Parts: sequence; C-alpha cells; structure tokens
Amino acid sequence: DKSADKSDSKDSKQEKIKKLGQKKEVVKEKDTSVSAKESSETITNEESKPKVDKIESPPKKDAPMTKIKLKECKTAKKEKEVDAKDSPDKTKKVDQKSKDELIKEGKTKLEEKPKKVTKSVDMIKKEAEANTEKDNDEIEIIEETIKKKDIKAKDDDDDIEILEEKIVVKKDLQAKLKKHRERLEEIKKEKLAALKALRKEKEELGKDKEKKVGHSDRHTFFYKDRVFPAGWFIKVVIRSNRKQSDSYYYPPCRTILRSRLEVRNFLRGTLPPKPVKKKLLPMKYVDMPFKEDLSKDDLEFTQTFDKAFFAKCKKSPTKTK
Repeated sequence: DKSADKSDSKDSKQEKIKKLGQKKEVVKEKDTSVSAKESSETITNEESKPKVDKIESPPKKDAPMTKIKLKECKTAKKEKEVDAKDSPDKTKKVDQKSKDELIKEGKTKLEEKPKKVTKSVDMIKKEAEANTEKDNDEIEIIEETIKKKDIKAKDDDDDIEILEEKIVVKKDLQAKLKKHRERLEEIKKEKLAALKALRKEKEELGKDKEKKVGHSDRHTFFYKDRVFPAGWFIKVVIRSNRKQSDSYYYPPCRTILRSRLEVRNFLRGTLPPKPVKKKLLPMKYVDMPFKEDLSKDDLEFTQTFDKAFFAKCKKSPTKTK
C-alpha cells in the first residue's frame, strides 16, 4: 500500500509541474502583448502604469524547495491576473486625462505665443541697440587708436626731419672740419718750411760771421772807401727782401748823408753839418775793413764813386770846417 501511495504522489506531482509549465507560457505571451502596448503609449501613460512583478520560475535542481516555490508562483499569478483585469480601465482613464491636459497646454501655448513674440521683438530691439552701442564704442576706440597712431606717425616724421637736418648740419660741420684741418696742415707745413729756412739762415750767418768782415748784425755792415777823403766811412743796411739796400755816408763830423746829392752839397758847403750824438760805430774806425776786403755778397750792395766826383766838388767854394 505504501508503495502504491508513493507512485500516486509522484504522478500527481508530475501533472502539477506540466500544468505550471503551461501556465508560464501563457503568462509569457501576456507579458509580450502588454510590453507592446506599453511601448505604443505616450510617456505619461508609461509613468501611470502599474508595475508588474516578474514571476520567479521555480528552481529545477532544488527538490526540497519545490512546494514553497509553487505556492509563491500561484500567488504571483493570481496578482498578475487581477492587475491585468484592472489595467485597461486605468490606462483609458490616464489616456483621457493626458489628452485633456495636452489640449489645455496647447491652448495656453497658443494664447502665450503672441506675447512671447512681442517680447522677443523687444528683446531683439534692445539687443540690437546694445550691439550698436557696443559697435559704436568699439568704433570710437578704433578711431582713437588710429588718431594716436597718426600722431605718432607725425611725431616720427618730425623726428625724421629733425634727424635729417641734424645729419645735414653734421655733414657741413665735417666738411668745415676737413677744410680747417687741411688749412692747419698747410700752416704747419709753412711754419716748418719757415723754420727750416731760419735754421739755414742761421747756419749761413754763422758761416758768414766767420768769413764776412765789417758786419755788426745780419743786415748792417760798415766799410771804408779809398776814394773818399780821410775820416769818411759808409754804413749799408740790407732790406728784408735781401735784394735792395740803403747806404749812409758819414764824414768825420758824423753827420748823416743819405745820397750822392747830399754828399756833393756837404762838400760844397751848401748843406750845414748836423752831427749825431748817438754812438754809431759798433767797432773802432781803425778796425773797419776797406771796400776791397768785403765779401762778394756785400759788394753787390755797395755803390761806386769816382775821383772826378770829388774833384768837381773841390772846384766850387766850400764852407765846411
């Protein structure tokens, strides 16, 4: 009997499992239909739909937990059926509500549209005015920068002109300096040449002093002439050009006779004597050389007198002492 009861219980369990499998397939089909409906509805309907708990399938391997899981599956199935019966009415109500709300929202939007348009135009005008003001400010800033640049350019041009003038002045000064330096070099050369000439003259004078006779200095010399009467001597002064000379004739009374005519007048007695008080001779009369003893250079500056000149002067009466 016990074995028969066990076999009956096994058969009944297998039948129950088959029925549960069929019910699960039916539930899956319903779930797919519900999901399709939910996807077609709006977002508002999705929010208003009730949430359906998923049916947990019983575990296949755990044999001791089968009875508890079967009970849970049955309860979940019953709840799902109840929800499926109630859901069409709820969705309809939600759909109606959503339609009314959409109509109201559309009316309010239509009413509000012209106001928004007017506001947008005003805003656009204000923005345009603000943009124009900004543009004007930018334009003013750009004009100011351009003016500053123009001023800088003018200043630069003025500076360039000043620099050009300075360059011209500098060039003129450099040219003048060159001329001045050239002139200084020329003067230096002239001075050097003059110094050389002076040195040569000094050397010549040193030589002349050794050779020449009767010289008191470089330009003057004294001599006696045998044609003149006793006591007479002649002083010769050479000019700076060393080409001409002046002769002065002195009788024993030491009056100065500057030409032949004065000598003739003095000898005839028409010219009174005027003796000089100053010392004339740098040397003694006895030490004076004769004309023949002078050098060739000094002889060129002397003058010749004949005996006939003095004979003519003696024929006329004389008043000399």
